[in-house]
Amino acid sequence: SFLIGVSGGVCGKDFAGAFRWGFRYFLRGPECNSRLPEAAMAGALGVQLGGTNYYQSAACFGPLFGDNRFQLNMKHIGDSIRITYICSGLAVILGMVYVAH
Repeated sequence: SFLIGVSGGVCGKDFAGAFRWGFRYFLRGPECNSRLPEAAMAGALGVQLGGTNYYQSAACFGPLFGDNRFQLNMKHIGDSIRITYICSGLAVILGMVYVAH
């Protein structure tokens, strides 16, 4: 959640929204583990994610994430990929710094 927020800020997205939405799921335990990054990304992009998703043709119902300030569109896919690349790079750098100490 923290790295998604920082990465979203680097991309000019809503880092505060990423922190706000990610924090809602931060302390809820491992059953909400996948919800944390999804909520943080929704907050960063200002869109709504979650709800009904389909896995192997079976409907899976979950909570909605995000403020829904913007209509979800194809542009958000590229934005989320950029945020993910930056987030991954930051994680590698932090890991290298940690191992060096």
